Amino acid sequence: MDVSALRHLFYAESFLLRYPDAAWRGQASEVIAALQGMKTAELAQTLAAAAEQLLASRAADDLEKLYVETFDFGKQTNLYLTYAEFGETKERGAALLGLQQQYEEAGFVLKGGELPDYLPVMLEFAAMADAEACARVFAPLLPALREILRGLAAGNSPYCAIFRAIVATVGQMALANEPIGGVCP
Repeated sequence: MDVSALRHLFYAESFLLRYPDAAWRGQASEVIAALQGMKTAELAQTLAAAAEQLLASRAADDLEKLYVETFDFGKQTNLYLTYAEFGETKERGAALLGLQQQYEEAGFVLKGGELPDYLPVMLEFAAMADAEACARVFAPLLPALREILRGLAAGNSPYCAIFRAIVATVGQMALANEPIGGVCP
């Protein structure tokens, strides 16, 4: 898969992992259509199908509730990747600062007050950074990605297929060529 296709996938994945409020729902069909338009990217088709299924199977309030239960209250499926390893410790603070510095070195500016270990932010970074910068950012956090995927799979979450596509996309950047584990429903 070419770099341009990977960048588009990273942007779409970042979007799909954001809180599904009214603005998100208003843009979701455009993101899905863009993914479906990527005829050469099998991952794009898989991601589009998973996103369509997620949207079709839930009312707006139910989708928001599912998101909160899955990512805000799910300790194993928290989207803040350094939290799993460090919790609320000074070591996490150092890890966050390190991520922030790596972003700045690559020319990526955080906006909106999100922490640098929030996976949708990390995926936005991956969409604009070169492969080497992505490797430096994602490689130490692969255990956290694997843990989230296992948690989603164990809970039969409808987000599992989306997350599996994320792990595969990260793998396309040559960051994880080994089996990740976690079978989605």
